[in-house]
Amino acid sequence: MIAGDSGFRRTLRSLDVAAITFSCVVGSGIFFASTQVAAILPAATAGLAVWVGCGLLCLAGTWLMSALVENHADAGGLYTVLRVQFGEGLAFLYGWTTAIIVTSAVTAALASALGTAIAAGQPQSSTASIIAVTAILAAASANAIPVSWSKYIPVAFTWVKIAALVLFAWTSAAYGVSLEPASDSAGRPGSLQAVAAAIVIATWTFDGWTYAAFCGSECRTPADVRRGWLMGAGLVLLAYAGVMIAVYSGRTRILLQTPAPWALSLAVLVGLAVAGSLHAVLLTGSRCLYAVARDGFLPRYLSHLSPGSAVPVPAVILQASLAVMFLYVGGFYELLGISVAANWVFYATAVAAAHSIRRRALAGAFCAGAAVILLAVILTAPAHAAMSAVLVASGLPVYAFRRPGRLRRRAQSSRRFANPPV
Repeated sequence: MIAGDSGFRRTLRSLDVAAITFSCVVGSGIFFASTQVAAILPAATAGLAVWVGCGLLCLAGTWLMSALVENHADAGGLYTVLRVQFGEGLAFLYGWTTAIIVTSAVTAALASALGTAIAAGQPQSSTASIIAVTAILAAASANAIPVSWSKYIPVAFTWVKIAALVLFAWTSAAYGVSLEPASDSAGRPGSLQAVAAAIVIATWTFDGWTYAAFCGSECRTPADVRRGWLMGAGLVLLAYAGVMIAVYSGRTRILLQTPAPWALSLAVLVGLAVAGSLHAVLLTGSRCLYAVARDGFLPRYLSHLSPGSAVPVPAVILQASLAVMFLYVGGFYELLGISVAANWVFYATAVAAAHSIRRRALAGAFCAGAAVILLAVILTAPAHAAMSAVLVASGLPVYAFRRPGRLRRRAQSSRRFANPPV
């Protein structure tokens, strides 16, 4: 183990990064989103094409962006890539949208799902709220210890998630599946609008595939970032494809009652899977928050590393606090839907930088895929597409307010360097 240039301890290996990627992506979404897609796309070939297509698109994006992140293996991941390639303005808007809003909303959504599951499906009960807040505090506490210890948490939860996916796939194929009713925005099953809705649902379920790169400063080598990120994205693709095959297989069966022991085991495993995602999102999101603060766009204390653990504890505390706020204010599920379009605009922009690393064909295909996702969002939820722009633009006043002070500090640092004290 060696100390990183920025004060982080480089302890993460490829398998650790793969486990973090898998934990960030696989939460509770796949267990109901898969049946939603099967309901609006009755043809198995169409449903599988959507899921595998989205997975391949994420895998291609991982391949392209990991090459860029490998050249800038620092805390912040995609934020750092955007700052180097396109300047601090675009990078800040991404950091603002992702670190301040989206990851906090994801944390709140995961905690809410966990609290609702344990409180016997009563999301409005005080018990569910207490459990959700307790889960956030527990995940924040686990992220305050050194990464050399906490890195084993995503690894353990990855095996739990795989067990949950295998059990869900087996029960779906053996006992049939209860299809989720299609929403009004999905249109008629099998229609073009249904395909667009399925693309949005599948894309939302793959969300989180870029988060592991935020921990670049804690990977032993830049190559570990790339290998681990690719392994994690590939494992997610294989797992989701297997689940969808099982769901479509069970769709044609007569629905039977799943035996109580299997149903209870699945509920426990899904709850643990959500808890694992809660830890992983707090782990990665706090590093993006640290990077934005390190560059002077947020209060400097958020970039403070604890001397004992080399962890950005203030950033972890802020993200957990924002998640608790979202729990009580509400609206976090709407924010996650709104953020889909904004996320893919940033992803396509970052991949556009791949032209400089001689992967133009793949970069062009990825940008075309991102355009299809944006069109799907516009077709199924035009209000969400419009609110995505508002979500990103909400960071402009903060950028305008923080930028002059940042430039003054930079000028002062330059003068001190040019005129050192005698």
